[in-house]
Amino acid sequence: MNTLGVRGTRYAECREGLGEFLEAAAEYEKEDMLVEAIRCLRMVPDTAGAITLATRVASRDLPVLKAMQSLETMFTEQIVSSLTDAERNYALKLSARKDSITSTDIRPF
Repeated sequence: MNTLGVRGTRYAECREGLGEFLEAAAEYEKEDMLVEAIRCLRMVPDTAGAITLATRVASRDLPVLKAMQSLETMFTEQIVSSLTDAERNYALKLSARKDSITSTDIRPF
């Protein structure tokens, strides 16, 4: 029981509703509601944490999370600061196409 006197799932749902995604994810994980915990971790985003849980449940989100982790690794501060305006605009354009991004849009440098 937490300081509010609420337990488990209801508490996790409250935290999620407040936008406190890390706290919600921890509560969902305690309740063994890993799909919900992954959803919350993706909202942070905590890619490493989401991958850990997604691996445990063989989530269909695992390939997407691994691709995101690759992007995080590639887009270091040094690389981002070295992008030209055209490259930065292209990256923003790709990110705006969230419903239509495919693996062919993700290319190594």
